[in-house]
Amino acid sequence: WPSVTIISMAAFAIVCLVAYGRSIFGEYGRLDDYVAVSQNTRGLLYALRDQWLQAGRVIPAVLGVWLFSFVNSVSDLVFPRIISVLMVSTGGAATTLLALRLIPRKWSWSAILLAASAGIVAVSTTASPNAATWAIQAIQLVALPTALSAGIVATSERPILGLHWTASSGALIIVSVFSYQQFVMLALMPTLLWSATRWVRRQVPHWGRAVIVAIMSTTALVLSYLLVSIIGGEAKGRAFGQPLRENLVWFVRIFLPRTIDIFVLNSMRTVAMSAVLLSILLAIPLIAGIRYLALSLAVVISWMACSLVAFPTELWASYRLLYPAQLALWAGASVAAAVSLVDCGSKHRLIPRVGTVIFVVVSLFSLAVAQHRAYAYFAKPNSIDWASIRCVVANAENASSNSVLVVNDWGASQSTVISYDEYGVIGSAVDWVLPYMVQLAQYELADSFGNMKVVSDDDAKSLTGEVLRFPQDICGTLDD
Repeated sequence: WPSVTIISMAAFAIVCLVAYGRSIFGEYGRLDDYVAVSQNTRGLLYALRDQWLQAGRVIPAVLGVWLFSFVNSVSDLVFPRIISVLMVSTGGAATTLLALRLIPRKWSWSAILLAASAGIVAVSTTASPNAATWAIQAIQLVALPTALSAGIVATSERPILGLHWTASSGALIIVSVFSYQQFVMLALMPTLLWSATRWVRRQVPHWGRAVIVAIMSTTALVLSYLLVSIIGGEAKGRAFGQPLRENLVWFVRIFLPRTIDIFVLNSMRTVAMSAVLLSILLAIPLIAGIRYLALSLAVVISWMACSLVAFPTELWASYRLLYPAQLALWAGASVAAAVSLVDCGSKHRLIPRVGTVIFVVVSLFSLAVAQHRAYAYFAKPNSIDWASIRCVVANAENASSNSVLVVNDWGASQSTVISYDEYGVIGSAVDWVLPYMVQLAQYELADSFGNMKVVSDDDAKSLTGEVLRFPQDICGTLDD
């Protein structure tokens, strides 16, 4: 439905830009963002292109490099961040369209609100603020809407742009896998939910399309791995780089629980609380009948498929790797619950209405939490970090190529939460990022200090020359 699609995409774009606007329009970067801007100012963007090519991400290697050719300062990073937010919003719109696709055509306001709430859940996972505020992810996030669209297209009976669904879905899967491999298995979630819904309502097995999508997605992953193997480089060593037993233990004990956890400060307690909430959500289909648990099973299978893509990677359960599995689990469970509540409306009029109110309230609360996380744990600490870097560099009267840069401890961040290399992490606390930040500050001040050494605070005590430290107080103007 072109009109419904356009309305959904526009609505979610507005919702996400409003929710994340405070966080994306500031002047700051995050880790690789500074590297990309620095490379552009020095005519070295080919290094970024080579990095993406070695990782098998052909589309970012072309479009991403083109995009960053227009990013000449840290303030220009707002434009890639807007694209990142729009990619996140498109994932929410696709989730809503999936829910509407599975709900009978005579949509009530309750059905529309339930579908929209599922979409809001999709843009509010713990990985969403991370994606929305990271400029370098902008083009890579193309993988998100294309994977979900591939699955939705596979449920269509009509040709898309004159192409059979297998051709359209296959093309979208190829775009997804060569943008960011981890997202491609998301194509299974819409297809499995559609197949489960048809089985529940008609009691006729209809799993052929899900199998075809799984085969196409797996084939695309194999092609991506072959490309990475042929090109070589650092990315090749990350795939299957650890012993199988070590990977398995990490996958079961760390990765899977983190995909379930809706809290940022991950612990056994937060995982248990999240698992209870998830169990309640997955049990909602029982209201419509025991057969509707097939929808919950489809969600679990989709979640596991998305999670398994991360199995051969390095042992690093970052939110960029968690994102697809979290979407398949929480957004998928929300879609299954929405469809079940609508279907039970013919027997129980009160339950869908009460369920709709609860869903709307919970989804809006989750969006508010995501908005807070984006600002408090990403935008604010990194904005302070960049302002502090600029201030120190501007006041460094005796700085030269002999100057020493003292890398901050991770705890120096003006964030109450620090998780992996994402939540709360600032560039001045990462030794390979700090020189690029200083270089960019010099570039904006039309100055050049040359190549400076980066050391810890303890090591700096035994070195001579100008020592530059970067306290997170913007040269004393920020109150503790």
